[in-house]
Amino acid sequence: MKGRLCLTAAPLALAVLFGTAAQAETQKKSGNIVSTDWSRMEIDIKEKPTGVGTWKVARNCSVRFLDQKEKFRNPTLSDLKAPMYVNFYFERDSDRIDSIEVVDIGFKVEGGGPGAQQQAVVTNLDENVGHVEVMMSPGGIKTFTVDPKRLLVGVKKGDKVTLLIENRNGQEWVTGIRVDAGGPGAQQQAVVTNLDENVGQIEVMLNPGGIKTFAVDPKGLLVGVKKGDRVTLLIENRNGQEWVTGIKK
Repeated sequence: MKGRLCLTAAPLALAVLFGTAAQAETQKKSGNIVSTDWSRMEIDIKEKPTGVGTWKVARNCSVRFLDQKEKFRNPTLSDLKAPMYVNFYFERDSDRIDSIEVVDIGFKVEGGGPGAQQQAVVTNLDENVGHVEVMMSPGGIKTFTVDPKRLLVGVKKGDKVTLLIENRNGQEWVTGIRVDAGGPGAQQQAVVTNLDENVGQIEVMLNPGGIKTFAVDPKGLLVGVKKGDRVTLLIENRNGQEWVTGIKK
């Protein structure tokens, strides 16, 4: 009997030993989901204080909801969206996530989620197709489908915008665009054809664009500027109106 007990105890001891070792290799981090791309099995998560990082996700990654779990009886990766706050687990020295648990959903599930807000600069757009190309930091240049397309009315290249990005079945859609006042605007070369320092207006010949008149803020930017000057203008969009907020001769 003693021999049998020893033989039975040995595997148990080894199982406990290896189980403890395996657990010790598992690492945990937390943060808010920024975006997901299941075609590439990647997820962007914003951690504090390190910022946004891109992680690979295992295809058999387990998903568990701690918040509103009654609404997610069979959770999958497709249920994950911004700006959920999650704990994620991965093996030591690996950038592949094996398990995710949702600590705080951060929105009303019935509404489909508010998506993630992200600042960007518009580099191109097509109102007819409903596409916008933007420079994101981090993220680089990305192109999004916009729904509804009318959100692009009044938006132009160079605008600094805040996008509302939603995940729909693994694809990111822009469902909100706000042109930010005080953004970097677009730089454009021009020739001064007229100006009024008192009113704070400047008329210029743009190429392309023709003759246009802009309000200038602050008016002091016009000091020393005269007709015929070749200038570089910093043009910003403020609630649909273009303003010159920088003049360089």
